[in-house]
Amino acid sequence: MQELHSFKGKVILVGAGPGDPGLLTVRGRDYIQRADVVVYDHLVCQELVDLAPAKSRHIYVGKKVGKHTLSQEGINELLVREAKEGNAVVRLKGGDPFIFGRGAEECDHLRANGVEFEVVPGVSAAAAVPAYAGIPVTSRDYSTAFTAVTGHEHACKSQPQVNWASFAQVDGTLIVFMGILSIRKITDELMKHGKDPKTPAAVIRWGTYAHQKTLTGALENIADQVERANMRPPGLIVIGEVVRFRERLDWFETRPLFGRTIVVPRARSQASRLAAMLSDKGANVLEIPAARHEPIQMPDRLDNVVLHAREYNWILFPGERSAAVFFETLTGKGCDARSLAGCRIGALGEETSKILLERGIRADFVSTCFCSPHVVDELSAQFPLEGERFLLPCEDEAPEGLPHALQQAGAIVDQVVAAVRSEEEETFALNGRKIDMLVFPCSATVRKFIERFGEDESHRIAKNALIASIGSHTSKALLEYHFSVHLQPIQSDIPSLVDRIVEHFSDDSDKD
Repeated sequence: MQELHSFKGKVILVGAGPGDPGLLTVRGRDYIQRADVVVYDHLVCQELVDLAPAKSRHIYVGKKVGKHTLSQEGINELLVREAKEGNAVVRLKGGDPFIFGRGAEECDHLRANGVEFEVVPGVSAAAAVPAYAGIPVTSRDYSTAFTAVTGHEHACKSQPQVNWASFAQVDGTLIVFMGILSIRKITDELMKHGKDPKTPAAVIRWGTYAHQKTLTGALENIADQVERANMRPPGLIVIGEVVRFRERLDWFETRPLFGRTIVVPRARSQASRLAAMLSDKGANVLEIPAARHEPIQMPDRLDNVVLHAREYNWILFPGERSAAVFFETLTGKGCDARSLAGCRIGALGEETSKILLERGIRADFVSTCFCSPHVVDELSAQFPLEGERFLLPCEDEAPEGLPHALQQAGAIVDQVVAAVRSEEEETFALNGRKIDMLVFPCSATVRKFIERFGEDESHRIAKNALIASIGSHTSKALLEYHFSVHLQPIQSDIPSLVDRIVEHFSDDSDKD
């Protein structure tokens, strides 16, 4: 792949894809991760904005029906101003910048004002949204071509430019962007000009998102269905014989947790493996973030420990951030992994072990669970712990109970803070959404949940939701705060917890 160079004073238009953050291109990701400023739209997933560096500025310029944060002219001027101030600017646009995205207008304005730009194409909703609904846009049996058209024309036009009479005569698949609010007019026009009223049709709202919704019918009745369901933008209309495939090719909305909203409190600021696994099963996962963490403010203690690390038998890293800060400090002292010769290295979870691998270290031990007693049980089953000296570089504090559990097994534990929580916390809002389940992956998350919302609000949030616990230690913490525990796997690890949740919701008696 072409190497990315500095783009200070330049604007990169990046197609964010239709919604699912996994559909972002590699080149798009690389530019976002190096941006000083990210200017993003309404339909851009927040996870993509969060890929930008911590010091970057995020400017929302989203447009909804009847509500514009900033006019298009204002966005154009904003891009010019930020680039001329010497910033590396990413303009993050839903779908593809040049497919009904006003990308050409923005590039024209940049060129007219002497600002360099680059376009990184994105996965278009024209292909991705029907695919997530189990609808191929072409098929040898039904359609050898597809046509994309906008159902929402420029407000300044005195006469409509879409010639529905000609589109009614086009063979193949017709894909209408931004047409939900005009669907009755569109279908009436197509039928008026000869399109068969029995032609299969589908409307897909929030395509590729966990809360995607699809309606299917025929050209003659799809508008009725949309109105009965009170379906609102954003949405895509697909008209053509290919819609018949949905009944047998629907793979996205048939996943076992699809349509379920699951809240996962986090103990640390890193992305959650648990959330990713639940999302893969179709759940709409809302993560309650932990507080932000910053590098240690008391370097002398960490510096001293790093320089004498080889005196320990074990260095056990409880999280990604603590591992990253530890190795930043090690490198800053002119040392590298050779300084740890003779130490065994442990990691809580695969994500932490990946951080170690990036530093050229393969962990001797990687826990499959996060409950402290079970971590120690796993460790002691593989290695003797009696008299072993452990170093725990932690975030704020070690996972609840871990130092004590190691000491109970006969180990000598030295704990050092490698990252501290700042006063600023990530925002989180449920916005009135119905929650099907709260999932607690370790006992520390119970306490963090209470700290964030307070006991009264925490119980209100959990009132109509099921509660899942990863194991007995976490369940004990929940019971101490007077929460009920509805689900707990036999094995205290993340895959078992996910399997238990899927099993529960797969039981017909538990479905709405």
